[in-house]
Amino acid sequence: MEKQENIKLSNQDRDLVMTELENPSEPNDSLRELFKSSSKEKQNKDNKEIETQYVLDF
Repeated sequence: MEKQENIKLSNQDRDLVMTELENPSEPNDSLRELFKSSSKEKQNKDNKEIETQYVLDF
């Protein structure tokens, strides 16, 4: 079952969201660091899964 949540925005908030969707800002340093760390964690997880599959194939 999917969960759905509606959020009511003011006109000002709606305009801000639409502006960012249409013309996204450049990511700041914090967001870049978060993405880097998240990518490393995912890569490590993927590597562990590959190692596990490899060992199980024998």
